[in-house]
Amino acid sequence: MANANLESWTIKYLPNMPEGSNPTYQFWIGPREDIRKDKLYLQISEIPNPSAEGRPLYPEQAAWVRNALKTHNIQAKEIWYSTWEFKNNVEAGKFRRLLDGLKSAKGS
Repeated sequence: MANANLESWTIKYLPNMPEGSNPTYQFWIGPREDIRKDKLYLQISEIPNPSAEGRPLYPEQAAWVRNALKTHNIQAKEIWYSTWEFKNNVEAGKFRRLLDGLKSAKGS
């Protein structure tokens, strides 16, 4: 994620994760110059191997994102294993607030 326009979050706790699951999850929101600069995207950590084809580093994080989007009625479409495109800035703002709330709740 070498784009200076990306906002980032580091979250140590995601709700409804199995006990003992305690990696640090990374999230980025912002434009992606390699896709479309005029849209906002959610990106999570990927396996650091070109042959992994953008698969998430933590599959449970991707599952949590899918569930959170549905549960909180946030409109974003999954365009790759670890990338979602928000319908608009309002939808991106909803997810930002969700991440901000998680950081505040657990002191991440």
